[in-house]
Amino acid sequence: MNCKIYVTEWNSTVSSRNYQNDSCYQAAYCVKNAADVLEKVDLIGFWVGSDQFTSANDSVEPINGGSGLLTRDGIKKPAFFCVSVFK
Repeated sequence: MNCKIYVTEWNSTVSSRNYQNDSCYQAAYCVKNAADVLEKVDLIGFWVGSDQFTSANDSVEPINGGSGLLTRDGIKKPAFFCVSVFK
């Protein structure tokens, strides 16, 4: 069969409050996994673009371990820069 394969949602953790999401580890994880599947799939996305999706009112810190590529204030996380090269 000639069907397209889309990877639409992936991340290194299911937690939306894990400081790993804000780290350089997350950036390296994104690059490694995207590079591993880039030639095997037709499209690859990421779980969420912004922490606004997962931020709750109890979090006042600008960086709180949210699962997005941007903080809710628009600060670009390390993974943002890595994912942006795979346009």
